[in-house]
Amino acid sequence: MLADSPEYRSELSAIAAETYKLGLQSQRSGNLSVKIEPGDHFLVTRTGSKMGHLWIDSDFLPAKIYGSVPSQASTESAVHQRIYQLTRHEAVLTPSAVRKRHCGLPSAASRGLQRARIRP
Repeated sequence: MLADSPEYRSELSAIAAETYKLGLQSQRSGNLSVKIEPGDHFLVTRTGSKMGHLWIDSDFLPAKIYGSVPSQASTESAVHQRIYQLTRHEAVLTPSAVRKRHCGLPSAASRGLQRARIRP
């Protein structure tokens, strides 16, 4: 788990772009979140973000693992939050609804996550 920083957000943006290029995400569907230090918060993509090109200063929102999720966060943020509450996962990637049945998510997501040194 890493602290929130512009460099970390850049790596997350690169992961999202790679999942988009691989066809796991459509441009405005699907979500990415990751735990950040000290472990009681996570970053989640903003609703309407372009997964192919996330802005590091505006498309990632901090949210509490226990507490309310920002209203600007993606519609699946509560699902991500619940996953963090019930598991030891450090990152969650939910693919676009139209592509869920077509993607090889485990291998593609782990390839992207390894690149950013995040271990699910």
